[in-house]
Amino acid sequence: MPKLNEDALKKVISYDPFTGVFIWKLHHRKNSLLGQKAGSINTCGVRYIHVFGEKYQASRLAILHITGTLPDYAGHKDKDPGNLKFNNLYASDTPIKTRHNNIPKKTQKKPNVDHLILFCTGHSIQN
Repeated sequence: MPKLNEDALKKVISYDPFTGVFIWKLHHRKNSLLGQKAGSINTCGVRYIHVFGEKYQASRLAILHITGTLPDYAGHKDKDPGNLKFNNLYASDTPIKTRHNNIPKKTQKKPNVDHLILFCTGHSIQN
């Protein structure tokens, strides 16, 4: 397997920095069909893409695709993990503080629907 770098990434995925959309250029895996949107979105709205046997946050791959450097962490200026437009992203050497970092550890270990919504959106639902 090739090591992930800008050239290797650009051989398998195209990225539009104005829309934030990743498209498969090659049939890379069982679920990666040529011309289809790359990756999957988790319950908190973060897109992940499997490339060369590893799972990466799409925001990190976007920065690699444009700058040639894979950051340790990437954040969204508008706090929307679905907005992968390049002008909305920033790289960091340290973990990005997100809303779910403020949830007590006890809640993170055993979430219910209300806590899951708080974890993902920063808002809770009143019953």
